[in-house]
Amino acid sequence: MQYNRAKLDDFCVKKLLEKECRGNEERYFLRTEIRNKIKRAHLEEVLGENLFMVLGKEECYYNHYSIAKDLDEYRAGTECGAWTAFGWIVTQRGISDMYKEVCE
Repeated sequence: MQYNRAKLDDFCVKKLLEKECRGNEERYFLRTEIRNKIKRAHLEEVLGENLFMVLGKEECYYNHYSIAKDLDEYRAGTECGAWTAFGWIVTQRGISDMYKEVCE
């Protein structure tokens, strides 16, 4: 995936997301009308052994935004790695540490 990260973040924050503040914590979530639009546009159809998926523009942008944010968290994570949209990303050090635990 190659995209202009600043433009992606700006688009998502301004057009797709709504901010919620609780004390010092700030989080973003999909606006209700955007979530409904994504549900209507998202299409999956199984034909034989093939799955065809049609994703609307908003869903694609939001998925890329979420993955990029997850990867930011991973880089800021611990030596063991982090949970992301891709699953658990483990660092090389984390793999070495697990290997040592099992083999010792």
